[in-house]
Amino acid sequence: MASGYSAAQLMTCVIARDLDNSDRIAYGLHAGIGFGAALIAQSLHAPELQIRHGLQAQQKPLLSPPGWSDDRRHRGFEQVSYFESHDEMLLWGNPEGSQTFSNVFFIGGMQIDQYGATNLIGIRHKGRKNGWLVRGPGSVGTTSAAWFCRKYYLFSFQHDIRTFVPRVDVVSVPGTDRLRQLGYADKFPRLCVTPLGVFGWDTTAGTMRIVSLHPGVTFDDVRSRTGFDLVRPARLKTTPLPSAQELEALRVIDPKGMILALDAKMTGRKA
Repeated sequence: MASGYSAAQLMTCVIARDLDNSDRIAYGLHAGIGFGAALIAQSLHAPELQIRHGLQAQQKPLLSPPGWSDDRRHRGFEQVSYFESHDEMLLWGNPEGSQTFSNVFFIGGMQIDQYGATNLIGIRHKGRKNGWLVRGPGSVGTTSAAWFCRKYYLFSFQHDIRTFVPRVDVVSVPGTDRLRQLGYADKFPRLCVTPLGVFGWDTTAGTMRIVSLHPGVTFDDVRSRTGFDLVRPARLKTTPLPSAQELEALRVIDPKGMILALDAKMTGRKA
């Protein structure tokens, strides 16, 4: 990566650019880039965007919502709401209701496959007595979040053949292959953002495609570190660098460097 920004900061900016005033965002554990993206969007182009935090109120966010000098604008720092009761979370399934919990969510995975399925349950291993190489936290609500939210984003701090697999071992969020079998051909992740690039889905084949590669990343880099075939676009686009305004917004919302510290989770990325 070029100097002046980190891989995690670039991933955060990519998501922020795609958010708008109509978004009501929820984020959970390990989704700090989603929260950061929402705060950047509020600050720069989506002042009416709302943020919901699904964890307990005692777990205050590590980032700092910006204040506004103009009270006529949406006051983002007052829109980090906390919902910890089950009844409140059930409002997720009412997209027409005024109290809908969220219409945007961010989902990671121990595995992500070419159809956009995620696995937070565990990696299987036939040689192990219990059948597992490693267990994860479980789906932790991501199945429902992906289904009910208008937009959901996949993200991963690693981009390698262990993470990006042809098919996940266990399904947390179903991919396009399963969704199409059930008659839902128009349901896709919005984007998948990794240390190597930005990915979307081919609406015909239902498989992952390249939207852009981050500066310094080549198609061969991505191909060698992805466990399934990716079609090379006729024109490979480069992910735009963080702008001066985005970098300033990052400085304001992340004075302690929480997003910057996420780079430590990224393995094999270009320096």
